[in-house]
Amino acid sequence: MTAPVVTVPQPLDMTAPVLTSPQTMQFILPKTIKSLDEAPEPTNPAISLRSVPAKVIAVCSFTGGYDEGVFRTKLDELFAVLQRESFVTDRSGPRSVPQTGLPWSFAQYNPPFTIPFLRRNEVWIELSESSATDVTCEQRLQNLLADASHR
Repeated sequence: MTAPVVTVPQPLDMTAPVLTSPQTMQFILPKTIKSLDEAPEPTNPAISLRSVPAKVIAVCSFTGGYDEGVFRTKLDELFAVLQRESFVTDRSGPRSVPQTGLPWSFAQYNPPFTIPFLRRNEVWIELSESSATDVTCEQRLQNLLADASHR
């Protein structure tokens, strides 16, 4: 006779960031979990685990509580910078990020009880393979950082 298999929920510390987009909410597993095989099975059947490949993203950081209007404004501001600097080539004129089909997310790093001005938030826009691997990409990013540090 074999012993019964007992499954006990395995608690995980909250990790940051928590990513939200129109279709999903994502939680990043801790660094101690190196593969999906090591991850605990979700107890809720509506939750699934998946491995996400490395990608290049553009990020705009800011503070404050959750306010979708602020997040959308920051998303549009980041998109405008990407267009201006030719990281995104959209010849159809000014449009919002959701209209372009580019993957984007809101990232929140703090628990809800954190005082709003101490919270760290980000908007993320995933860059395409072609813009991310462009030979001049690194130089353009360095120029943007240098310009930002002089303001």
